Amino acid sequence: MARLARVTAQIEADITAVEQLTAELAQATVDSYGKADATLKSVRPEHYGFASNGVYYRKVQDGAPAVFVSGYVPIDADLKRVTWFTESINPALTKVTRANPAVVQSYYNERRSLNRIYPPFDTVAQYEPKMNIPKFNFYYLADAKHNPGRKVVWVNAPYVDPAGRGWMVSCIAPVYVKDRMEGVVGLDVTVQRLTERHIPPDGASLLVGPGGVIVSAGEKALRMLNMPLLAEHRYAESVKSDQYQSDDYNLLKARTASVRSAAEQILRKGSRRASFVVGDTQAVILAQPLPSLGWSAWSIAAEQP
Repeated sequence: MARLARVTAQIEADITAVEQLTAELAQATVDSYGKADATLKSVRPEHYGFASNGVYYRKVQDGAPAVFVSGYVPIDADLKRVTWFTESINPALTKVTRANPAVVQSYYNERRSLNRIYPPFDTVAQYEPKMNIPKFNFYYLADAKHNPGRKVVWVNAPYVDPAGRGWMVSCIAPVYVKDRMEGVVGLDVTVQRLTERHIPPDGASLLVGPGGVIVSAGEKALRMLNMPLLAEHRYAESVKSDQYQSDDYNLLKARTASVRSAAEQILRKGSRRASFVVGDTQAVILAQPLPSLGWSAWSIAAEQP
């Protein structure tokens, strides 16, 4: 249990640091609206243009954040102006992404489906034209309906990243200017990065998310639980809507009855210890909550007969 406590403390430290960086990016984005006119004096509009599919994007590839305006909302002069003056948040996007090894990318999504993101990539090739960004969880979970307190919040159920990085969780915060929500900033943490940082590759450990879904796990843990190995998402096409892990990876719906029962004890009854049997092996689960994310960390060991 002591080792499990150390793992959860490390993850909670990552979570706290990412939340602080998200708040910092949100403030930098609010500030960008207040200094828009000054920023526009140094912007080079010729660095932007329309792709053949109607997307407005930043054409220059110089290491600065990429820009994608989907065209879901008509791209008028005002939207172009916002696209240009939000260049002032580029240093903040770069800083927050590099500041914590758990973070793989950061972004600002404006309410009219403008995306400014770091590190840069070919957004025109990756994203769907006319993508309605506010319909995705990494936007609407920060809106007034879902987040009336206007706080930093987590998208804590792993989802497929439209930017191409696979299974993701996100720390997001709304951007309000003169009491109107202009957009949402976010910092992304991939499940792969969490696994690399906190889960031994062949260990009997796992992270369990909302509703019993497995977020991350060592192969040994999955074999002991008689659960399928986790697979990286393969992008056969652009992501058009929220995509979550299937029920194949939900412990409350596991194919082994005793695993389902153990999961019920921990996830619904609050137990820190539960036993299960798979085949000829009896094992015990030790669990530790991760309250910031609504997750728990599990460690599994075979019980001696």
